[in-house]
Amino acid sequence: MYGEYSRLLSHGHCWLKCNPVFLAWGNGTFNRAKLLNVGVREALKDEDWTCIFLHDVDLLPENDHNTYTCHKQFPTHLSVAMDKFRYRLPYPQYFGGVSAVTPDQYMKMNGFPNQYWGWGGEDDDIAARVRLSGMKIVRPPVAIGHYKMIKHKGDKGNEQNPRRYSRGKTTSTHIIHIQSYFHRYLPR
Repeated sequence: MYGEYSRLLSHGHCWLKCNPVFLAWGNGTFNRAKLLNVGVREALKDEDWTCIFLHDVDLLPENDHNTYTCHKQFPTHLSVAMDKFRYRLPYPQYFGGVSAVTPDQYMKMNGFPNQYWGWGGEDDDIAARVRLSGMKIVRPPVAIGHYKMIKHKGDKGNEQNPRRYSRGKTTSTHIIHIQSYFHRYLPR
């Protein structure tokens, strides 16, 4: 994980070098969405950030015209053309890899799902949360949103989540519960 992050950092845009970064560490089963929730919560405690980037450390941007900015109204999916998918979007609601949200968009979609342990599923749930909150996903043109995936071995103990396709059915209920939590505990 650290090696991939240092490669991303040396290759990356200024925002990677100037903003807080939260990484998962250790050998336990990974929960990407829960880590993102913790990272957003901690970052918002310290600063009044206007844009939050959610960036997988194994993706390197290949086009400098892919600006790391937030759309004013809607969550932005930046990694629309990855080499591992032959530089095509794998399916219309794909929201994995690199995305950007404003704090208000994050609150409106009620953060990210905490129930996904292991690899996979949370990105589709996040896309469903965007839709259920009345927003849509915006993207740069495919020619601009190019990313190269750093080849790496899968993490031991972090295999594909076998229930990754069945979890999204509870998204709308979780949105209500998480919104009440964030309204109580996060400063505005």
